[in-house]
Amino acid sequence: MVSIQLPDNVRPLLTSQARYKILWGGRGSGKSESIARILVIRSMEKPLRILCARQYQANINESVHSMLAKVIREYNLEAYFTIQERTIKNIYGSEFLFCGLNDDSIAGIKSMNSPTHVWIEEAASITNPTWAKLDPTIRAEGSEIWCSLNREMDNDPISKLFITNSNPPKNSIVINMNYEDNPWFPQVLRDQMEEMKANDYEQYLHVWRGEPLTHSQAAIYKGKIISKPFTPDEDLWSPLYGADLGFARDPSVLVKCWVYEDRLYIEHEWYQIGVEQDLLPAYYDSIPGARDHTIYVDGGGLGIGSVSYLKRNGYPRVQAVPKWKGSVNDGIERMRAFNKIVIHPRCVHALEDFSKYSYKVDKVTGLVLPDPLHDHSDVCDSCRYAIFPLIKGVKLKGMTNTALPDRPEQKLDSMGNPVGRSYGVDKNAWMC
Repeated sequence: MVSIQLPDNVRPLLTSQARYKILWGGRGSGKSESIARILVIRSMEKPLRILCARQYQANINESVHSMLAKVIREYNLEAYFTIQERTIKNIYGSEFLFCGLNDDSIAGIKSMNSPTHVWIEEAASITNPTWAKLDPTIRAEGSEIWCSLNREMDNDPISKLFITNSNPPKNSIVINMNYEDNPWFPQVLRDQMEEMKANDYEQYLHVWRGEPLTHSQAAIYKGKIISKPFTPDEDLWSPLYGADLGFARDPSVLVKCWVYEDRLYIEHEWYQIGVEQDLLPAYYDSIPGARDHTIYVDGGGLGIGSVSYLKRNGYPRVQAVPKWKGSVNDGIERMRAFNKIVIHPRCVHALEDFSKYSYKVDKVTGLVLPDPLHDHSDVCDSCRYAIFPLIKGVKLKGMTNTALPDRPEQKLDSMGNPVGRSYGVDKNAWMC
């Protein structure tokens, strides 16, 4: 009897029957290691023919051959296995085979003695023609196809069929694994992960959390985000508060930000879906100093009533932010003018929204359009409201230049609209 160690979240692979078993996520998660351990042990339970494949394999060194051999040696199973240059066999009649999935190889698979299992490593590279040919080729009774992948884009066939599909095949098990799921995550990788997380958050999401690459030009705050703890210097920094008032499925958000020199710091967030208006004051109290400062609020539509309610119930300094033509993009450009946007790691929704907030992309031409998508906008909008004084050109403590670069002396009229421009909005229009 051999006892193997596995991360807890892969247990369904041992206890549940399924034709398709998909493990996806970021670097250091233990996906491939877990599959190797499971298949080695399974190969000792009954005779199996396990095809270890990938889209491109120039030689055996590019396969999982060395990983399987490592597992066999780690558990002192050499007496049961014969590790050859191109195959691995055991005394129970099982065999591991290795190949790339070009057209000739798939044709050869058809003539093989019916593989019982296929393990596709780096499955994000599998092409549509390859999958269309491979899937029906593996037809032994009870056969299984295992895939391990770090997603590159969100349109590869494995992602589209099993991960982003709202209705994936019923006979599939899909497990997301990341470094925190790996109990043996080494310190050397943890150091690399923390450094990337602090200096390039978008790349961290891709490399270490398995998020797919998106249209890089469409990401609104690409290259701006840093995730690291910080302690504000209240003698030098200026606090700003902003809130987005959510209705129905949209979240309500309150953020506490700071500005210093050329950076925006996001220190605290409150974020919740489905909050009734009468509960807002109590929730706002969870953010330090909220009652003592002006909170710039989205006052559009139904938000006008919430602003009035907050003013009557402990938040008299709440101020609805006016709208003008182009106000959303003006706010975005002022945010993008910061050298960096530093987000405290506890602000998990801010990290997600700022890393995923994007412009629309034309489906036909692929060109990036100037209109922001609504998805992942809530925390970003709250911060945009918070920096409203900077858009107005108000000089704050710690800021050397607060106005938009193209509006250095912008002033507002009595209706809250910038002077000197025609915006075509009425006095009851508000930023949304």
